[in-house]
This record gives sequence, structure tokens and C-alpha cells, in this order.
Amino acid sequence: MTGGGKTSGPGHNALTGLAKLGAGGVIACAKPSEADEVCAILQKAGRGGSIIRWNGRNGAFNVLAYALARYGPRGINSVIEEVMRYVEIIRNASALRGGDGEAFWLDELKRVLRNTLPSVYLATGTLRLRDILAFARSAPTSLEQMQSEAWQRESFFFAVMTAAAEGMDNATGERLMEFWREYAQMDGKLRGSIVAGFTMLDRLNHGWLGEAFCGETNIVPALCFHGAIIVLDMPRATHGEDGLIGQMLFIDAAQTEVLSRNALDPSQRERLVFFYIDEFQEVVTSRYGEFLALSRSSLCSTIALTQSLPGLYAKLGGPNAHDRAHHLIANMGVRIFCANSCVTTNAWASQTIGKAVQRRASYSESEGTNTSYGSAMNEGSGWSREASDSNFMGHVGGFGWSMDPSWGRNGSESGNDGWSRNRGHGSSQGTSQGYSETVDDIVPAGFFASGLKTGGPANGNRVGALWVQAGKRFAASGGPSRYVEFAQ
Repeated sequence: MTGGGKTSGPGHNALTGLAKLGAGGVIACAKPSEADEVCAILQKAGRGGSIIRWNGRNGAFNVLAYALARYGPRGINSVIEEVMRYVEIIRNASALRGGDGEAFWLDELKRVLRNTLPSVYLATGTLRLRDILAFARSAPTSLEQMQSEAWQRESFFFAVMTAAAEGMDNATGERLMEFWREYAQMDGKLRGSIVAGFTMLDRLNHGWLGEAFCGETNIVPALCFHGAIIVLDMPRATHGEDGLIGQMLFIDAAQTEVLSRNALDPSQRERLVFFYIDEFQEVVTSRYGEFLALSRSSLCSTIALTQSLPGLYAKLGGPNAHDRAHHLIANMGVRIFCANSCVTTNAWASQTIGKAVQRRASYSESEGTNTSYGSAMNEGSGWSREASDSNFMGHVGGFGWSMDPSWGRNGSESGNDGWSRNRGHGSSQGTSQGYSETVDDIVPAGFFASGLKTGGPANGNRVGALWVQAGKRFAASGGPSRYVEFAQ
């Protein structure tokens, strides 16, 4: 986040390390003070003699001529692809977003370029942006116009095609003219969209951009292969959108040069090179994902500093901006997370580090007392009686008999009473402890918002961060991440 210490902490430490290794590189500047800051770091690291500080007015890099020199006339399709990236760069810097049919008109723009550049090159012997623009703008808009002598006398298009005809075979000439006849009959709205694409390129033809990128070349990206560190002192705050366009154009050309360096002489490919880009979301394009996937084999390191994932989504734009942003980040081997208040970014950072079995401890303590009182009283009585009837017993003996009566009665009576009292007291104490295991985040998302130092005097000029490296197992944590601190 802004104020999280990413630049003064890990950013400047990484730049210092690369400078001490003798690496060459390109440094983009997002703030007006940044060029002074990075140059001071490079001076301190003993690399003051390697600095080329370019503000767009003290040197020039003709992007189109450089592309043509690299690919040659037979590589015209590769030059066209570069020109199409120029269109994307200008649109990104201007925050313009395509609507319905964008892919279609971009394909049509590419077709027009494919039928423009060969003719301009054959007619002039080089490629200049002003000639390409003049050719496209003067192209015929009807078949009748193509046959008009008045139009032919005044049309730059006709003059170029006439001059180019001397250097091309009949089949090529017929193929080109067939396309321009089709173009002349094209729907006016589509033709207008194509011309608008050329109008974007016209921005490179004016002001300091025209001097810096359409003039005589005396600064080239390949200087980095020999240890030069090119500081692009063109921040938006002082150069406006043109500053972003200038930095993005040079970085794009440098990336192309880096990816092709393995085909060069060993002296051109043995030195480590780097790109150092603060406020990465300002200059990101769709090409970065592919570049990062291939650049490691070209001994190139990219240090990209940005605030949040949503910032990348917004800058890349389009329906698949989310996927393109994560494709780009997936090719970043090391990720350093500083303090951040973005919920989306923090949740993703936590997921990146992963989950593991976490042991949760539990503890409880209890204490109690009890007292009891009681009393009881009882009373009882009982009585019983027993009786029996007379018994008559007789016998006959001779002339007489006898009777022996008996009778009895008995009874008893008893009673009792009693009283009792009791009293009791007791106490108890107990503790228990244990743990449970569950699969949970190794680092919760909330840690990135509250658990990291942001530098400054309050933190002893230390910036705290989580260093995450895929495939690495740090001894301090036993996993792919560890807490680190950077001195400001």
C-alpha cells in the first residue's frame, strides 16, 4: 500500500544488490524525485559511471528505425507486430478502453499496416512514422477517386505506390493494389476506425515524443548488455501521459532486445540485466506475462513494485483482465508482501502462502466451594392385640363326658420419638489443558494489514515483509515463506 515501505525497503535493497553485482538495466521513474533517489543509490553502490539519465530531450531512440534494423526488410511482419504494440501502449497510457468489435478493427488495422509498410520502405528506403501516417491518410476512399487524375497528382499514397513499383514484382504489386481497391470500397465507419488507429500513432510524431522516438538514434537498449543503467526520467507528474508512453515504448523495445540476446555474441549475453519498475501498474501491458516466462533464460530479472491486484486488473482492462494479471504474477518467482490494506490482495497473499495443519491449544481452570445444613425429627407409636376362643375338648368313657374350656387375650403397646441435625462443607479446584488440530491458513489475511512494520522512526526505519518463494523451504519457517526486515 502507499506508505507501506515497498520502495524504500525491498525496492531499494534489491536495486542496491543488482548494482553491486555489476548488472546493467532499465529503471522506470514514477515520481519526480525518483530519478534523483535511484541515481544516489547507484552512486553509493559504486555505479555512478554506468548511469545514463534520459529525460526524452537529451537523446533519442527511433523505435521504428530500430525495429527495421533488427528484423530487416524480410521481417516486415515482426515490425508490424511492434507497431501494433505501440497502439496498445498509447491506448493504455491514455486509459482508453475498447468497446464492441475492438478485436475486429485491430485486425483490420494490422492488415492495413501489412499493405503499407512494404510500399513505404521500397519508396523511401526506410520507415518513418510521418511517411506511414501520410500514406494511410491519403489512401483512396472510392474506386472513382483511384482513377481521378487530380487525386493522383496530389496524393502522397499515389506517389509512394508509383515509386515503390520499380522495386516490386508484378505479383506483389497486383496483390497490394487488390487490397487498396478493397479498402476503397470498405464501410466508411470501419475505415474511420482504422484511421483512428493511425491517429493514435500520430501522437509519437509531435512534441518531445517526436524528438525522442522519431529522431536520430543515440540511445539503444543494448547498452545495458555492457553495464549501462538507463534511468527513464520521464514521470507522469512532469511529462504527463507522454511520459508514460515514452517509458513504455523504451521498455518494450528493451524487452525485445533481451529476449533475442541469446543469439548474439557471448559478450552481449553474459552480463545480468534487469528492469526496475516502481508503480508497475502504470506501465503494465499484456506482453509482460510472456516476457517474464522467457526472460530468465536471458539472464534478466524484473523488479515490479505495485500496490494491489485490483490496480493491475484495472490497468490491463478487458473481460479477461483478471486472468492476464494472474498469468503475469504466476511468472514472478519471488513475491515480497509489505503492509497492505487491500482486502483482495491480502486474501490472495494468504492463499499464495497456503494452508497447513495448525495446532490450537486450549486451557481451562475451575474452582468451587459448597456448604450444607440440615435437621430431622421423627415420632411413632404402635399397638397390637391377640385373642383366641375357648377350646372344648371331651371324651366318652362309660357314661360320662368332660369339657375343658380355655380362653386367652394379650396385647402390647409401644412408641418412639427422635431428633437429629447435620452440617457439611466442601471445596474443589481443577485445571485442564489440551490442543486440537485443524487445516487453516499459515498466515491469516489480517496479518498483512496489522502485522508488518512500515518503516520510519516509529519502526526503527525498518520495513517488515513476508518473502514468498515457490519451491523454497526456509529453515526459519519450514515452508515457502518467511518474515524478513529491510533497512530503509
